[in-house]
Amino acid sequence: MVSREVEFALGGTLILASLIPLGIAVLGSIPSLNFGLLVNFGGLGIAIGFIGFFLIGQALFRRE
Repeated sequence: MVSREVEFALGGTLILASLIPLGIAVLGSIPSLNFGLLVNFGGLGIAIGFIGFFLIGQALFRRE
């Protein structure tokens, strides 16, 4: 079990890290309308972001 501060920091880092695959997916799919790139990288970015928001929510609302 980690401290609330570490869990909050990891969640924030994951949210920021999720912006990279989302940006690659959006910018890469615009010129050629490549929906495979949008689904693969975008789905990865959304999943990483959800994990980050989950960690932040867990750190904020945990009772000690």
